[in-house]
Amino acid sequence: MRRLILTLFLCFVSYLSFSQTDIKENQIDIVAGYLENDVARFPELDGAASVETGKGFCFGINYNRKVAKSIWINSGIIFQRTLNDINPAPTGELLPTIENIETEMLRIPVKVRIDFLKWFYLRTGFLIDTELSNKNETLIDNQSGIGYSLSLGLNLKIADTIYINIEPELGYLTLIPFNSEKYKQHFLLSGINLGIGYRF
Repeated sequence: MRRLILTLFLCFVSYLSFSQTDIKENQIDIVAGYLENDVARFPELDGAASVETGKGFCFGINYNRKVAKSIWINSGIIFQRTLNDINPAPTGELLPTIENIETEMLRIPVKVRIDFLKWFYLRTGFLIDTELSNKNETLIDNQSGIGYSLSLGLNLKIADTIYINIEPELGYLTLIPFNSEKYKQHFLLSGINLGIGYRF
């Protein structure tokens, strides 16, 4: 599965690099964001430990290529870090909360952006997620897999080739997990990203 995903990604990057179009527009963005993550199972397990809503951040670089009047294709690489507290499963005894369970991810987006109303855009697509570290996988499942993202953004031109992006985003991790497990946990993300882009 990982080889297939890597092959598809390399084909996508090759298309971005070598495709011929009359619209010669590219944009490179440096991005950073604040996010919150819920951890959910479908279906939920009665009597299991509960994970509180966590907080985190992300940063990285995106490459955008314009392929039609209002359509861009987007990829890049994003680092993401989240912290969650765990309330242990009830046992009849008062157990302390396990704090600051850290999960670090490397995320490669494969998305489409559609511009509208001059300054606004809709961006949606999939992300190839690789978990870099998780100090306690007995409490939070491995989140490596294919995730989904949807965002609505504002793209402001502040100079001839410089743009500022403000982009609220919703995401769902392990839509297709690399490590299949029964009652698997999924990260549900919400946050806001800020970026500065250079267009050429």
